[in-house]
Amino acid sequence: MEPRYRDLYENAPVAYFSIGTDGRILDCNKAAESFLGYTAEELRKLKVLDLYAEESVPKAMQIFERFKQGVPVENEELVYIGKDGAIAHGLLSINPLKDKDGNVIASRSVVIDIGERRRIEGALRESEEKYRELFENMSSGVAMYEAVEGGEDFVFVDFNRAGERIEGVTRGSVVGRRVTEAFPGVEEFGLLEVFRRVWRTGEPEHFPLAQYRDERITGWRDNYVYRLPGGEIVAVYDDVTERKKAEENLRKSEEYHRKLVESAYDFFSVLNEEGSHRYISPSVKRVMGYEPGELMQKNSLDLIHPEDRQKAMEAFSGMTRSPGSEIHLEYRARHRDGTWRVQETVARNLLHDPVVRGIVANTRDITEQNLATEALKSINRLFLSLGADLIANLERIIAAAREILGAELVNYCRIERGRLICALSTAPGEAPRPVGKPEDHICYEVISGGGAPLVIEDLDATSYAESDPYVRRYGLRSFLGYPVVLEGKTMGCLSVFDTLRRSFSHDETELLGTLARATAIEEERLAREEEMKDFIDIASHELRHPVTLMKGYALSLRDLWERLDQEKIKDMLDAIDHGADRLNRLALGLLDLSRIERGRFRIEKRDAELTTLVEQVVDELRRGGARNEFGIDTPDGPVTIVVDPERIAELLIILLENAVKFSPPEAPVEIGISRGDSEVLVSVLDRGEGVPEDYRELVFQRFVQVEDAQHHSIPGMGMGLYIAREIVEAHRGMIWCEPRVGGGSAFRFTLPA
Repeated sequence: MEPRYRDLYENAPVAYFSIGTDGRILDCNKAAESFLGYTAEELRKLKVLDLYAEESVPKAMQIFERFKQGVPVENEELVYIGKDGAIAHGLLSINPLKDKDGNVIASRSVVIDIGERRRIEGALRESEEKYRELFENMSSGVAMYEAVEGGEDFVFVDFNRAGERIEGVTRGSVVGRRVTEAFPGVEEFGLLEVFRRVWRTGEPEHFPLAQYRDERITGWRDNYVYRLPGGEIVAVYDDVTERKKAEENLRKSEEYHRKLVESAYDFFSVLNEEGSHRYISPSVKRVMGYEPGELMQKNSLDLIHPEDRQKAMEAFSGMTRSPGSEIHLEYRARHRDGTWRVQETVARNLLHDPVVRGIVANTRDITEQNLATEALKSINRLFLSLGADLIANLERIIAAAREILGAELVNYCRIERGRLICALSTAPGEAPRPVGKPEDHICYEVISGGGAPLVIEDLDATSYAESDPYVRRYGLRSFLGYPVVLEGKTMGCLSVFDTLRRSFSHDETELLGTLARATAIEEERLAREEEMKDFIDIASHELRHPVTLMKGYALSLRDLWERLDQEKIKDMLDAIDHGADRLNRLALGLLDLSRIERGRFRIEKRDAELTTLVEQVVDELRRGGARNEFGIDTPDGPVTIVVDPERIAELLIILLENAVKFSPPEAPVEIGISRGDSEVLVSVLDRGEGVPEDYRELVFQRFVQVEDAQHHSIPGMGMGLYIAREIVEAHRGMIWCEPRVGGGSAFRFTLPA
């Protein structure tokens, strides 16, 4: 080798080796000695495979075989072991040397030390991993974009885990897509324009808190956008939706509690230790008539009644000396209109509280409450004073109404036998009297008005100022009337009048309603007494007639037996038998009535043929002397139903006896049976005088007869149709009365088929 080339070889910065085909190291330069720490002499005693780390030996052997075959090698990375056992990394390139016959005789091998490069690459990888870890584990969402279309749109390059969580998407679903595709609301949101400006100017921008919304997702975002040196746009952002919700909930809560305080029936105030107001809620105007600003100039104790002020001052002073203590006060305070109103205040000493630093008070007007309490006490006293005398009880009720409601005049008017009667009045010298023209009286409007109370604040604005004699006579200006309802029907009116214009409150109306219901109870007792008197009169007549008849015939048989022929004796005995049957029916009816009243009326159902029952009852009536002709209209075939046959027979007897009693002797009585899908209809038709319309429901009540007791001319005690209704309803049927074309009545009832 020429000296200059030898010098170049020796001082080259890379390691040069000359390797024989047997793997021995033939020669090396100084860089090779430095690379592995061996001297040239030491290297010439080694084979090349001795220089490699264990993990690189297989690869080195393959490379050596290629070299022996004359194949060059370039830049193969291998791990070497130095003399001191240290690991070194190198890039191996081999150029085979051949003789003139083309046989490989040696190699020129170059090894470039890449240890430093690998250390740099490792450091770079470590740094990249560190920043990737930071990127992935940031609590903020981070998105990286590349500009497309000259910075008009941007494509996702990367997206961290926080972004995936915030937006509910995966990195794979957005990377490579345009931001306008992945988030179609971004332009309306305003963020896209920020991206464009930052990309153009390179100046970072904070995009203030705003709400993003599209069809998939909505939420509040706070964005910071900047540009990387490579031109990529980065958005670092936080999801503040929950914070915004919390702020909104807090705002709503504050608004809610503010409205509660401002809209409360009570008013809320904060006072200093001298009793001056620091805050008053707007509801003070409802309670005391003052605007909050007016009371801010006043000491609260100055508004208290002089007789109550000392007690209030002592309680207030004691509370201020005891942090956290509480007082309950009831006192009179002056309303803005000059009246004294009873108020109740609950106050607590929070002067020591660092937030409140005052006395917190809640005040309400209890004037009406106290009046209502006194009214209830008066009503209780009234109820305890009611006795056996019904008229006296009614007088006590209207007197109590006048006292409780502070009225000038109280009247009680009622409907009696279709006429309006002014029954009772607190006016002096007013006696019960019938009314000629009911419509002139305001109470009649309540009675005929459907059962609702009536309040008139100014009677002068109505026609009653002239037409109602009470209004005209006593100069009455306002009216409150409450209907008195008995068994679902308005039969009277309890009326309260005043000489002043007055708007009666809901509580006053309810109090009058309580007294009206008490009046209805007394009316019911009165009606029951009248009903019982009528019943006793009718029962006496009904019982006396057969007893008198039976006694007369019995005496005749006793005194005249030997002089009477057999036919006459038989007629008398038949009459006695008929009278006994009548007494028995009356007794059975009273027994049924007792069972009904006590809830012990029972039926025992079984199969029965209805047509046969009708025929048996008709035969019984004929044997009992009924002279009317009976016509029976039944469907073809048997009508078998599940009923109590004895009770249905009793029902038919009641209806047919009524038809016979109220029909002329020669008029026929018709019985009709028709069968439907779910029920059987039975009709009993007569040609009597008929039942007036007002009585068609009443006749099914106990002791009710179309005739009154004083004009009782037809036998009966008013129990039959009452019992008939109970029998039908016990079978889950219906019974009613209706007029018959051509005169007479039709009594119909249904039974389940």
